[in-house]
Amino acid sequence: MFALAKLRRSVRALARQVARRPPARRAAPRRCEPVDEAFLRSPAYAAEMNRHLPAPGAYDRHEAQHRTPSFVYRHHEANHRLGPFRWRGIQEHLELLLDATRGRRVVDFGGGACPLGLGSVVVDSLDVDALGRPVRYPRIEEVDFAPDVVFTSHTLEHVEPLDRVLRALRDATAPGGALIAHVPAYTCERWRAGVHANRLYNDHVWTFGLRGSRPPEGLERYVEIDALVERDWRLERATYCGDDSIFLVARRPGHGRGRLGTSGGPQDRGKTKRSPRRAAQRSATSART
Repeated sequence: MFALAKLRRSVRALARQVARRPPARRAAPRRCEPVDEAFLRSPAYAAEMNRHLPAPGAYDRHEAQHRTPSFVYRHHEANHRLGPFRWRGIQEHLELLLDATRGRRVVDFGGGACPLGLGSVVVDSLDVDALGRPVRYPRIEEVDFAPDVVFTSHTLEHVEPLDRVLRALRDATAPGGALIAHVPAYTCERWRAGVHANRLYNDHVWTFGLRGSRPPEGLERYVEIDALVERDWRLERATYCGDDSIFLVARRPGHGRGRLGTSGGPQDRGKTKRSPRRAAQRSATSART
């Protein structure tokens, strides 16, 4: 009995020592190269995005679903050079994004593993982002300035309290400020909630679509993301885009700069815009997003 009591005291003492230790710093698993506007406007960027195009088979906006050679290359070979600009939907809205971020205070929400750059400030649970920079803000509520723009790409599908986080993003943003959100669409089957699994981060907990869509029955945790965003923001744009994704722009009510972009306002909501058909073959290469 004496020996058992002594062992218990030793275990409790060890537990107290462990509790006093600072938590281990978490860094992005892979380093990325910084991207600037000059590169994004260069032939080099266009060449990276056009690699393996065209190829046999029609895929339109569904390169992710079909794991085309271009999608696999951009997301698994060139991802460290392209960062979030590897996404076809980001490329399609590149001018809007560059105009929205130029000379403004920008928060990159959830961008630790793949930072936007362009002078933005990362908000993420990681301690060090993929550019090797310390992450100062783990939560949007801790940001000590009011951003003009909050950008987030393929992050909201991981967020369990989604309505609360969207409200917190609105409250943190300057009046008239913008939310630019890029999220996966239900059209990529492996990204759906209950299907997608991620060893490094948490799984997808939401499946996103837009109002007016006709998703298959039985989707787990299906949400019309434009309707949800519009509860707390003034929606300006919501459209399906390349790589089986959705691109949204919304405003916090209040005085601010005018509408972002020159086309595609509220009339875009719930509509699938068709791009010129590209061609690509199905790839057997496993793709992780």
